[in-house]
Amino acid sequence: MTVVEGAFATGGGFTARFDCLGSVTEARVGGVAVTVGLPRLNMEGERPTLTAPAFEHPAAVEHWVERTEDVLNTWGSVFTWDANAGPAADGAAWVRRVRLAVSAAAVDEAAAAGVATRLYREVDGWWDRVAE
Repeated sequence: MTVVEGAFATGGGFTARFDCLGSVTEARVGGVAVTVGLPRLNMEGERPTLTAPAFEHPAAVEHWVERTEDVLNTWGSVFTWDANAGPAADGAAWVRRVRLAVSAAAVDEAAAAGVATRLYREVDGWWDRVAE
């Protein structure tokens, strides 16, 4: 089984509560079953931040993040929280990107690329329907 995965920019973004961050859900994009992963919450430091969702191939994602214009806010940003409440705090974040992954029975790189191309063509329309 081959995992085809990547980061998807969610248009203008969306609000997610802290307890939703890091979660994974299933969806269908262009008839293909995909896994959608939200960024994770990092409560270390002076201000909470969002970090990458869990990826099957984290080295490739880290390389991609290093090339983005806004490395600190690649996945989104926290806009409300109680600094004294600790990790169980109520809060919310503006999510800019999610992880999309599909498990494909592809045995070669060309077949995996075909799955990725199909998703690429369909994902914007899928997101428009989700965001309505």
